[in-house]
Amino acid sequence: MSRAVNRTGGVRARVAALGIAVIGRAAIGRAAIGIAAIGASAGCAVLPSPEPLPDSFVPEATTSVDPGALATASNGFTLAEQAAIRLRVADCTSFGNGTGWIVGEHTVVTNSHVIEGATAIELTAYDGTELTATRSFLDPTSDLAIVVVEEELAPVLSIAAADPSGTLDDVVVVGYPRAEELTAFEASFVRIVDDELREHPDDVYLLNGHVEPGNSGSAVVNRDDGTVVGVIYAGDDGDASWAVSWESVSDFLMNESGWEVNLAQCED
Repeated sequence: MSRAVNRTGGVRARVAALGIAVIGRAAIGRAAIGIAAIGASAGCAVLPSPEPLPDSFVPEATTSVDPGALATASNGFTLAEQAAIRLRVADCTSFGNGTGWIVGEHTVVTNSHVIEGATAIELTAYDGTELTATRSFLDPTSDLAIVVVEEELAPVLSIAAADPSGTLDDVVVVGYPRAEELTAFEASFVRIVDDELREHPDDVYLLNGHVEPGNSGSAVVNRDDGTVVGVIYAGDDGDASWAVSWESVSDFLMNESGWEVNLAQCED
């Protein structure tokens, strides 16, 4: 059901940068994931502007999966698709891309490795609406982060009320692979495995479903009720992908006092 993968070294040895790298970031993980490293700048030198959004960024008003039990709006998109946010991030030396999803009226969840050290974060909703980031926070113990935006956001996705891993089967992953058009695809839960997130051991979900650079931070949605059960953070060059578990996501969102302010530490 899933391809064999090398688990040595945790997330950083595999694909710590699924959401990273269009210009200038060092490639981390498997070369086959397609991470680019082009023209990194030294220190806080001014970076060139990122490429314009592709014409395909705003998709047609049709969902790419059979919505099944997922709630669908009158415009043809599921709520999970409407809640998906595209991130473009600049840090001291590079640009990167990732995905986030709406968890509160002004808050978006993504991965720490997508935004850590950011000097600027650009967010765009599924319909092309641009959003203004005001601040961001990191989880010191897992690959999760929060971006706070000025605008009011909707729809807000709900977290599953209880640990779904005992009954979880089919899920839907919603995000922006390769920073292009919004995509939703079906995946299946394989098992819980151990991994190392931000140098802390954690139990994570192994899924059978192919992810691309730019999918980091994508919501993993329960196919049966549309609730969020995990967050994509890594994948291999086949059909294996990994997600931060429901338990870790829930703990992160419930313990705001443990969040660390995301600061850029550029060299002079």
